[in-house]
Order: sequence, then C-alpha cells, then structure tokens
Amino acid sequence: MLFPLVSASFIVPPSTQQDFAAAAGISYTIGNPVLTGPVRIYNIYYGSVSAAQKSIIEDFGKGVGESAWWNIEEKYYYQASSGSPKEYISGNVTLGGTVSLGYTKGKSLSGNALPDLVQESIDSGALPEDPNAVYFIVTAGDVKESIRPDLGTASFCSDYCGYHVSTVLKSGTRVFYSQVGIPTACLSGCGSPSNQRFSPNNDPAVDALISAYAHELAEAVSDPWSDIDASRAWQDSTGYENGDKCAYKYGTTYKTSNGATANMKISGRDYLVQQNWDPVKQACALSA
Repeated sequence: MLFPLVSASFIVPPSTQQDFAAAAGISYTIGNPVLTGPVRIYNIYYGSVSAAQKSIIEDFGKGVGESAWWNIEEKYYYQASSGSPKEYISGNVTLGGTVSLGYTKGKSLSGNALPDLVQESIDSGALPEDPNAVYFIVTAGDVKESIRPDLGTASFCSDYCGYHVSTVLKSGTRVFYSQVGIPTACLSGCGSPSNQRFSPNNDPAVDALISAYAHELAEAVSDPWSDIDASRAWQDSTGYENGDKCAYKYGTTYKTSNGATANMKISGRDYLVQQNWDPVKQACALSA
C-alpha cells in the first residue's frame, strides 16, 4: 500500500500487482465508524465528462445497492462494544445527486482542491451536506490530480487509480469523499487487459473507472474514516481494506455482444467490476 491511511486502487497492471489477499483475513475494530444506514452517492464531475460517460457511471450508482455484489458488503457491520448488537450495512444505496463543475480550478488539482470542491458544491446548493454519503469527484481524462499533502505525496495515474478519505466541512460535519479519474492516460494500469480496445459500454476508460468506483464505494462504507488511524474500522493486519484485497480480481466473466469482457449486469448494463472481500468466508467473491 502506498499510504497506510489511504485506500488506493493501484496503477500497476494485474500481472505485477502485489497479492493483497495473501495477507491475513480482514477484521473489525470494535467501536469504530461504519456507514450502516442508507448511503447516498453524489457525483461531482470535474472537467469535460460527456453525457454518455455520465450515464455509464450513474447507471452503476443507481443499481449497485440492489446487486449480488453489494450483498457481500452487507456482511460488514458496526458494533459499539463487545456486548452490543451488530448493526449490519444496509443494501439501501442510491444516487443522491450530481453536479458538473467544468474546469473551475484549472486542469491540475492539488492541495485541498478536492475537499474544496465538495464544500463549494454544498455551498452553491447543488448538493446537500450529508454525513451518510460518499462524494465522488470524477475527474476528466485530461485532469491531473495529486493527493492532499497531509496524506502523502502521490498522484493519479502515477501512483493510484482512486482513493477515499474524509474531510471536515466548515460546519464541523465530517463527510467522506473519493477521487476516481477517467484513466485515459493510464488505461493499461487502471483497466483490465481484456478491455483495452473494447469494453462493455464502448468506453474503455470509463469502464475501467467503474471498477475503481466500486472499489472505493465498498471501502468508504466499511471503513469511512480511513485517514484517521485510530478510527479505522475494517482492515487486515497490514492495513488493506476489502477493495484492496480483491483489486484486479474479477472472478467468472462472460463476453458481451461487442467482444468485451464483463462479469455483472446492473441497471441493464454490462460491467466488469473487481470482486469484493467476503468477511465471513475471508475470500474474494462476486456475490454473497
């Protein structure tokens, strides 16, 4: 892992990526936060993202909570103390809203640019302030992005394909956000080798983004305070989260009508999404 406090979908190709699943099984730190209730997804599109690309992403967000893949996530829970009942993650995941910002901060994002985009989207009234949500900053293929300096020194396409962390708004509310970029410049590192030329939705870069989007969503719900070491919830002994342990592992796949590779259908679309880590079976899986 590049950053012990940050979940990242790594840039290295599947053939050379470290096998995170080889580490010890995942476990929960009692009392630490998990998003167990209904979860909203908010997409903040930064840069030039076409209507067709938004549709691919939004259809996934609208249907993932009803998928067999998300049933694995519902095995994760919050527990206040060892004697308290377990509160399991809900299947109620919805797309709460979207906003398109253009290039309001130029084509290179660094420092606190991403949490500022979340704050600005709330201040403008485009999106609500929601502590039970994940705000996805979806950056266009021509946008460069570097992680917040308090979390490390790394950048999209050079070191990762996505990550999730938290930020405290000026109201004092802590919210959770994720960066997932359209990996036009690093498709060979962020996408499946089988979908480099053809992809299920005829956009290889956006189809590659979907797997990173799913990865970060699963982690942001089961380990939302990933950047606060004392508050991390579900991880293995080396700090890897559920998405990390199954990165680039797709399980059983099938061919779509255009010759691309997929492994699930959500909202009527075919997608190729990495497996999730089943905390009961302690293994990667596509369904519970």
